[in-house]
Amino acid sequence: MRLRQAANRFLSALVETSEEEIVEFVRGWLTEKLKTVSVADLHNAVQKNTDLWNAAPDRYKLSALALAKKHKTLYLKYRSLLTPENALKIMAMDRPDLASYIINDSTGKAMGWFTGMLDKISMRLWERGDMEGGT
Repeated sequence: MRLRQAANRFLSALVETSEEEIVEFVRGWLTEKLKTVSVADLHNAVQKNTDLWNAAPDRYKLSALALAKKHKTLYLKYRSLLTPENALKIMAMDRPDLASYIINDSTGKAMGWFTGMLDKISMRLWERGDMEGGT
């Protein structure tokens, strides 16, 4: 019985560490990709309804696909936690200006656009696993 409890504690610690590592990886990846993006750039993307996946260079897509492939099991276990609100919390750690724009847009258009982009990107990474555009 003690061995089973110890094994369960070990597995729980492993999952928590892995989840934390994913958050830190995503945070670092986002920070790197967003370092040159201004609030004006974000505003323009929202107004034009720019599809970020289609606009991203292939090297960014390949990096994201590699992350998705490596951590797909954890994603499937924790996908309910991958909400726009949580994504904004991660973004706000290093880019509070961009997160604030999305949250405080009085029209709600920025949040709708952001949520739609997360859905599209998530579908491409986790369900299709490809670099193709479209829906």
